[in-house]
Amino acid sequence: METPSKLAGSFPSQKPPLFPKGLDAFAFRVQGAWKRFRFRSSSLLNQADGILDQANRFSSLSDPELDHLQVNIRSTFQREGLQNPTHCAEALALLIEYSDRTLKLRPHPVQVAGTLGLLHGYMVELATGEGKTLTLALAAILAAWQAKPCHVLTANDYLASRDAKRMRSLFNRCGISSSYIVSTTEAVERRRAYEQSVVYTTTRELVADFLRDRLTLEDDAQASLRIIRQMEGNPRPEQAVLNGLHFVLVDEADSLMVDEAVTPLIISQKQENSFLNQAVEEATVLAGSMKRQAHFQVDETFQVIDFDSAGRDYLAGLPVEKSPILRNPRWREHFLRDALSAREFYHHDQQYLIRDGKILIIDENTGRVMPDRNWQMGIHQAIEIKEGLTPSEPSQTMASISFQQFFRMVPKLAGVTGTAWENRGEFWQVYAKLVFQLPTHKPTVRTKYPSRYYSTRAEKWTAVVEAIRTEIESGRSVLVGTRTVESSEALAWHLEKAQLPFALLNARQDEAEAEIISRAGQQGQVTIATNMAGRGTDIQLSQETLAAGGLHVILTEPHEAKRIDRQFMGRAARQGDPGSVQYHFSLEDRVIQKFCPQWLRPVLKRSRKILLPVAGGVVRLSQRKAEAFNFRQRVNVLRQDRWFAEHL
Repeated sequence: METPSKLAGSFPSQKPPLFPKGLDAFAFRVQGAWKRFRFRSSSLLNQADGILDQANRFSSLSDPELDHLQVNIRSTFQREGLQNPTHCAEALALLIEYSDRTLKLRPHPVQVAGTLGLLHGYMVELATGEGKTLTLALAAILAAWQAKPCHVLTANDYLASRDAKRMRSLFNRCGISSSYIVSTTEAVERRRAYEQSVVYTTTRELVADFLRDRLTLEDDAQASLRIIRQMEGNPRPEQAVLNGLHFVLVDEADSLMVDEAVTPLIISQKQENSFLNQAVEEATVLAGSMKRQAHFQVDETFQVIDFDSAGRDYLAGLPVEKSPILRNPRWREHFLRDALSAREFYHHDQQYLIRDGKILIIDENTGRVMPDRNWQMGIHQAIEIKEGLTPSEPSQTMASISFQQFFRMVPKLAGVTGTAWENRGEFWQVYAKLVFQLPTHKPTVRTKYPSRYYSTRAEKWTAVVEAIRTEIESGRSVLVGTRTVESSEALAWHLEKAQLPFALLNARQDEAEAEIISRAGQQGQVTIATNMAGRGTDIQLSQETLAAGGLHVILTEPHEAKRIDRQFMGRAARQGDPGSVQYHFSLEDRVIQKFCPQWLRPVLKRSRKILLPVAGGVVRLSQRKAEAFNFRQRVNVLRQDRWFAEHL
């Protein structure tokens, strides 16, 4: 078993190997499994108890005495950092006392253990509501005390600014400068903000600034390395924004390092291309005459349009009147495939919504809008034309990198999230990071009602409405989770029809998220939300709601990863509060329709009622297939990133 003394050693230097194969890959996986087997979170908790005892001894000191002690501890810690377990424990004990006096928040053992895990490079699973914000802040201060930059990455701009402001008084008390960067921060302000010891921002903003600096430094083979090493005594170039990369702490690590791992961050510039838009417009018109099975086949799982010989013969006979590009058979097939993909795979209020005449992409993992992001050239314009919008000018890519490739480059990386255990193998294979789970500070009293399964969506919505009515009549509050904007608004329609009051939270109301969630714990309140409500915002329960049994969470559709279901369900029964959860799924739900095993598809199409007794197994099989598919996709993107970096 790993001992506390070993855990308090230096930050692990192991980097993930570059795609080992054969026996090497097997040996690397075994190594990760063996390390996870040997690790015991109880060792960190024991160490945390000792640190809290030491912090209690500091409580008798006056503020001037505590500040004088800080000078001594900080100078020692700056010299030895995490190398000396005694000094590391003493420094953390001091921060605990500062937190109590400054924020009126005294960290409990689970938070202290989480801080230790972050300081030594682990991926920490800390249950929803256990206080990840303070845990990250304590780790960030100790990282900054080593006189090297620390970046704390959050899921969105709101959380970055909120957490930075909430922790600022603690940073100031500890002699640490802090700042935050959001999408609206100007270039001059960004450069000044990156000069601070602790910077809160989003992954998107940090990676975008990294790419801009790389372009500024001529994007040669050593540019990335020079940006990262700027903090090692090298002056920052005048044209650069970042002040080096050293210690990166990731909040909601599963979302940013797994779900969004394949999302490429692209620096691009608009370029006029009337020929492309003309080709897309005419291809969309021609695609209107094509029908499934007769002219093309659709693979829902892999989202592929395929033409057989009869379909290609039909394509060859289509009249091309305007676009010279479509007169080439190969380009005609390419643009027709894009137009059909826009029709078959991209749907309003599921993959995107329209705001101010623009297509805005919805992140299916978070339910949030992703502003200023476009699909690959041709697809985005095809969707715009399908919706009757003016096609936008395509963009020329100047630089790009996937999030997972960026995270692999960071010298010291750690993260915390409410759900990471299901992806423990991937965290090890991609990032060489161990995942460990911490128990809750107070016993969880969550009640899980039996899952309910239905043949059709209509049956499901009827049952969900009655379940909501029952719970609010008993005086509780209800949070209902949906996967898409379309589903959330479908349920809203049913509740209006049943004359039940509710609040709706999806990508259309993303700016009002904090306000809507702040009311979600009031007695009799019903909140319909995409899974964006499961990240970063607190639901405070009223005394009446607590007395009636707490928050009841209903999930109406399975996600492509079971841990996302678990994350949403974690909204109920936090910090020892009462609460309950229940699944209401139908066999028409998208994950089942898309990823159901092939041998079950005939039954799923012809007689779904036969599958109802084993619907839970069907859901789990579909989720496992989705998880495996998405993992392969992430690995393929990483391989592609590596190939481009080495060969272009």
